[in-house]
Amino acid sequence: EAQIAASEKVIIDNTEHLRGQDNLPDLEEKFQKLKGRLDNLEKNKENIDKEIFAFIKEYKIVLSFYPYAKATLEMIAEKERNNALPPNIDKKLLKEMLANHKCLLCDRDLKVEDENKVKALLEKIQVSSETSHLLLEIKSELEHVVQKAKKYISSKEALLLKKKQNENEMTETESELQKIDNEISRFTDKKQIIQWHTERSQHEKLLKINTQKLGVANKQ
Repeated sequence: EAQIAASEKVIIDNTEHLRGQDNLPDLEEKFQKLKGRLDNLEKNKENIDKEIFAFIKEYKIVLSFYPYAKATLEMIAEKERNNALPPNIDKKLLKEMLANHKCLLCDRDLKVEDENKVKALLEKIQVSSETSHLLLEIKSELEHVVQKAKKYISSKEALLLKKKQNENEMTETESELQKIDNEISRFTDKKQIIQWHTERSQHEKLLKINTQKLGVANKQ
């Protein structure tokens, strides 16, 4: 009963002391959370700026190379349609097959009709094997460049939107921080206020515990 009375007195006294300023601890906690959030947003800003720099650097090359890549791909496609590109077998190998009357890939004898097909293939080849193989080797990379260039606008817009959203969040957070800082600055003795608040919280817990204990004791 004495402890309950003591706790009630502390709660009443400290509530009187804290009248109009008992929200300081909550403000301090909110301020620290917003400060941490702002720090993270500033780090995000640095990372986004790095992304933008890398994006500009990459697309300066891609967009400069795009017309040539597109033109080369169209040329390769045209030659493929006209069967002007040989398969991944050079002329020398095809000639050796005809001379040996044997397929040097599957090691079987060539029939007359097979040899005629090889001869026809040799006649259709309009570019050298070396050039042909080079074109086929760079084809996938050229396709990658062309596809990358087509995504330029959407990629740029997504990156700028990401930057804008981060900037808006930073502006909002800085504004909230300023408001809370203005509220906190009106407290003259922050240390004393926090002490009163802590004591009141402790005695509110003690009051609850001792009230339960008193009820058990009275029942006994």
